[in-house]
Amino acid sequence: MENTVYWEKQDPQSKLCALHCLNAFLQGPAVTNNELAEISRMLDKKESELLQVSGNRLDNGHILGYRNDSDGGFFNVTVIVEAFRRRNLRCDYCLVGNLNLNMFQSRDDNIGFICNVHEHWFCIRKLLIDRWFILDSLRPGPQEVEYGQLYSYLNTILEGNKGIVLLIYPASSEVVLPLAEPRKFKHLKSHQFFLTLEQIRDMNEKGDGYDGEEKNFLYRAGESKRTPVEWPTTGGIRLDQTVSPQISVTTVKEDDDYKEADSRTIAVKLGGTARITRRFSPKSCITEVFEWVEKNIKSSDAAFYTLLQTAPNRRFVKYVNGCIEIVENNEPPKDITSASLIDAGFESHEMFILRCE
Repeated sequence: MENTVYWEKQDPQSKLCALHCLNAFLQGPAVTNNELAEISRMLDKKESELLQVSGNRLDNGHILGYRNDSDGGFFNVTVIVEAFRRRNLRCDYCLVGNLNLNMFQSRDDNIGFICNVHEHWFCIRKLLIDRWFILDSLRPGPQEVEYGQLYSYLNTILEGNKGIVLLIYPASSEVVLPLAEPRKFKHLKSHQFFLTLEQIRDMNEKGDGYDGEEKNFLYRAGESKRTPVEWPTTGGIRLDQTVSPQISVTTVKEDDDYKEADSRTIAVKLGGTARITRRFSPKSCITEVFEWVEKNIKSSDAAFYTLLQTAPNRRFVKYVNGCIEIVENNEPPKDITSASLIDAGFESHEMFILRCE
């Protein structure tokens, strides 16, 4: 196995950061855009099947769903989690307090991170014998970072609600995080690179001279000084700059949002074309979520409301008498009327589809 780091360069006018992030994490061109599109269609189909029962259809017969990808190829977190699951890797949301300095100091290279900041995906891996790298497809190249700086940076994201951080690790003891194997991939595309540490340092010193055609400068050897760490702060075209015309986003009043770092961000696709989002305290009662949803819908004649999810497979149902139940994986329903969001299993970011019956 050679001492190289795999990294992909993104066209700044594209939204393929999720694809580049996955391949950089997996240290090779293992994932294709077609696979991510197939996963997205599979998730959309599951959501559509859930909605068929209530007849929530558009005039052209399409079922209303989240759209797990955009027209430009930006894939959401459920697609990424499924892509990792297919490779026996698990993803856990990191919350404030989950991280500790020992995670970054230890010699364990069987963990890594993927992050989304300003609608841009990038990953972080420990490679080349205990060296942490930020692998961001919009930067000039992989960026080596000291473990203390990395720990502080990830905590800054979490404490400031600036994005999401997912911890990635093997699903079983028999699985290890992949390392770069350049000899397995003989024919690379112009945006795909296996790089030595010397080449990485050279790239960061010279800046982004990549033009999409020539990459000879990536392979020049030589001494180079280390440059200060510059943290990724933005994406190419951000998803929120090109919202699909079929979706209208309703922004709640700022005063309604819970602003602490341990918030639970909940997004709900309504039965029309609107999507609502709000941050709740983890100690908020599940009833508060339904009260918020009911304020944003026109009809109050439904006998019960259901918040549906496909990943994980569960639904929350509120009946006309005020009782709220959770049904997970077709198991018997459980009454959670008085449960807090943290007791009900809500993680830092949750997405639902509303069904009214």
